[in-house]
Amino acid sequence: MNNKTVLFLFTELSGYVLACFNYASENGYNVHVVNYPINSDAPFELENKEKNSLFFHNKNHFNTVDKLYNFVLELDPGLIFVSGWMDKLYFKFSTEKNNSFKKILLLDNTWLGSLKQNLWSRLFNYRFKSAFQGVWVPGEEHKTYANKLGFKDLEIQNGFYTCNTNLFNSFYLSTHPQKKSNFPKRFLYVGRYDDVKGITQLWNSFINVVEKNNFNWELWCVGTGKLWDSRVKHPLIKHFGFVQPENLKDIIQDTGIYVLPSKYEPWGVSLHEMVSSGMPILISENIGSKIYFLKEKINGMSFSHSKENDLENKIYSMINLSNKELFEMGQESVNLSNKFSLDSWLDTLNKFYD
Repeated sequence: MNNKTVLFLFTELSGYVLACFNYASENGYNVHVVNYPINSDAPFELENKEKNSLFFHNKNHFNTVDKLYNFVLELDPGLIFVSGWMDKLYFKFSTEKNNSFKKILLLDNTWLGSLKQNLWSRLFNYRFKSAFQGVWVPGEEHKTYANKLGFKDLEIQNGFYTCNTNLFNSFYLSTHPQKKSNFPKRFLYVGRYDDVKGITQLWNSFINVVEKNNFNWELWCVGTGKLWDSRVKHPLIKHFGFVQPENLKDIIQDTGIYVLPSKYEPWGVSLHEMVSSGMPILISENIGSKIYFLKEKINGMSFSHSKENDLENKIYSMINLSNKELFEMGQESVNLSNKFSLDSWLDTLNKFYD
């Protein structure tokens, strides 16, 4: 197969997009990525990721539209993916430069119907839509916004966000025999230490439940961020800091229930990762991928931030399930995880390229 060249004008890299880029590079594509410098709150490793068909370019090297344009002219990609419109350099290159490159917009915003969104969608449709030949969104609930921007259904594809299903399914295969015989009495949180993630509410709710009821459960937290220095100290809560995705297996093996309490989450790839690993889940109603990866009381539960003590009540309810019930919920999670995969991501890339 002759290699086909694609360019991603991207923002911050993460483990799941690196897995997708790598998979494309192993399946007939030369993948070039212009990306932001590595975020210290999520320092995913790029070492050993770059290879003969996967290349990373620091966005700081392109401080003008002309520099980026000259780079693209020399690269001559068959397809360019552009991360939304928040990066002014990327957006100016895409909409102001008179170029014939095929460009696809990457969009993970959900349609809220706000005045700001209504005004922007009209402006985009009028002035900028013609610069893009399609849009790639995470799921169905993001298509509404894409339609408002002027894209027709045939120009929209789902499934831009997927986890490294091969990696996390392997975690499931290696950890589920032990969990069947001895289900771990531990919750797991993986994500940034940030207020929008609801992590402070999680700490407080967990402590209230276990102390009030004398439960012998723990909460393990993986990640770092703005709230790291003010993280709660409690004998039943353990903080690991940031852990590379490929090193999560032992933590997943020793924990039972994944919890994601975000106040706002356009998608939530970590949820996909954990259902792929065979974990029952407890998540807020604000997770964008909830409609794909949660069947209420089948593989987990959801809670509402607007209902007083709802997170505490759901923590209590999950703890009171039997080991057999929790293990079976984890099995259901794996069944739901296959809706998106590296193969489906690659299939969509092929559709856009062709």
